[in-house]
Amino acid sequence: MTLDELSIAPAVIEGVAGATVLEVRNAGAIEHNLAVEGEDLSTPMIPSDGSARLDVSGLPAGTYSLLCEVSGHAAGGMTAELR
Repeated sequence: MTLDELSIAPAVIEGVAGATVLEVRNAGAIEHNLAVEGEDLSTPMIPSDGSARLDVSGLPAGTYSLLCEVSGHAAGGMTAELR
């Protein structure tokens, strides 16, 4: 997954329940993170050109909203969907 100023790509991620780890890269100029809305799962803040992993393998099968927790970023469109 790639984070940039106010975007997350791809917008929809298809995972496998019990086996998904997201590789997250920040291609933006400022720090971003990636979190699963409503769950206690998020990357740390990732610096520009940095990367982190988000292990979502413990989530039950379903559809989840992903977002950047930097103030205003999710409202600006920095969201995605994990299925």
